[in-house]
Amino acid sequence: MTQDSNLPPDALLDFVAEEESFGVANHDQTAALSMADRWQILIVDDEQDIHAVTAFALNNYIYMNRRLHFTSAFSEAEARAQLSASPNIALVLLDVVMATPDAGLKLVRFIREDLNNQQIQIILRTGQPGDVPEEQMVKRYSVNDYKLKTELTREKLFSAVTLALRSFQQMRDLADLNFRLCTANNQLAVFNAQLQGMVDARTGELQLQSQNLAEALQDKTNLLRIVAHDLRNYLTITKWSSDLAARAESAELSAKHLAKVAWAVDKQSELINKVVSLEAVGSGKQVLSCHSESLAEILKIAAETFEQRLKEKGLGLEVHWHCPEGVQVWVDRVIFSNSVINNVVSNAIKFSHDGDIIRIDVQHLPEGNVCISVRDQGIGIPDDVMQALFGFEVQTSRTGTKGERGTGFGMPIARLLLEKMDGTIAVQSKVMTKDSDDHGTEVRVIVMSARAS
Repeated sequence: MTQDSNLPPDALLDFVAEEESFGVANHDQTAALSMADRWQILIVDDEQDIHAVTAFALNNYIYMNRRLHFTSAFSEAEARAQLSASPNIALVLLDVVMATPDAGLKLVRFIREDLNNQQIQIILRTGQPGDVPEEQMVKRYSVNDYKLKTELTREKLFSAVTLALRSFQQMRDLADLNFRLCTANNQLAVFNAQLQGMVDARTGELQLQSQNLAEALQDKTNLLRIVAHDLRNYLTITKWSSDLAARAESAELSAKHLAKVAWAVDKQSELINKVVSLEAVGSGKQVLSCHSESLAEILKIAAETFEQRLKEKGLGLEVHWHCPEGVQVWVDRVIFSNSVINNVVSNAIKFSHDGDIIRIDVQHLPEGNVCISVRDQGIGIPDDVMQALFGFEVQTSRTGTKGERGTGFGMPIARLLLEKMDGTIAVQSKVMTKDSDDHGTEVRVIVMSARAS
């Protein structure tokens, strides 16, 4: 503005002529500095002389081994264009009053608000201190310094520029540190996510291994239960027949009982071999070997197996065919015979009273399956036992009508193995009471017929 030309005659002379050694580079230092790596200074003033004097006063200025590069703007509009095009400007030496009394203040708002640049340092310079007092200027506007042109000797200009560049570099360093921290945090978050993914994957693998191990242990436990449960029938036959053979009154009768012993031993060996193969079935290495088997033959084996027990309790075993007796079922013969049919018949004998009849009904179902119903007139199954009947968690063993003892795992074993043959088992029971004539248990076993397979 023309008002600034009213400075005292010696002011500009002091401004450019005052000796100052701070920040002045010698010839060798100047040659060593990269011309591209300079502090970007924007001088905004509508008087040409101010630009020239400022550049001349700071000509040999060096801070942090970097010289200055000056860009000039003679109006608010030019300054806006320079600031928008040059994001690396470190310092603006800004005249307050130019085309309008508040042109410089508008530019301050543009820098801080429109450009959202809080790093750039702004030193206001004015030749008219009365228009906007310094205290009000610093409070109301986001500027870093406020100087009168009359007081800016070369030494004070050096100091003001040095403090401004120091603040600018500190803010840049802080922003760079914040950026690196954010980058590190993001990388850490990615690493944590990857690590969590690896942990989750490994945890899943360990859980699967643990589950497989638990299932393998459960399978082995079930195999032991099958051996312990199903071999008892044949061991009992072996003992009874051996005792009868020893007491037999004739060689012919002794041979008959010994033949029964041999039969029971063969059945034991057959069952043991099958249980060994079941381990491979449980691990998924093999499938249960199902074939077309004669149901009449399987029921005959059950009758032979329990012949002595039926006699001891005076029980009758009746088979009623509601379909041809030659019906074939799709099962694993050894497993179906020992772990299903024999288990069901054994329970019927165990909980029946002397003189009762155990009835087996065989019929074809509409969907092509075969239903084998085993019905006794025994003591029935209480509700609490019925609820846990097919589970391995609770042992449901009860004493029979003549003190017979069992393992309590017959029905869970039967259902487990039937499922491997695509079969099902269901139980209905009525508990015997003093006034009840209708009591007993019916077990319905359903398997595929050979023709439906």
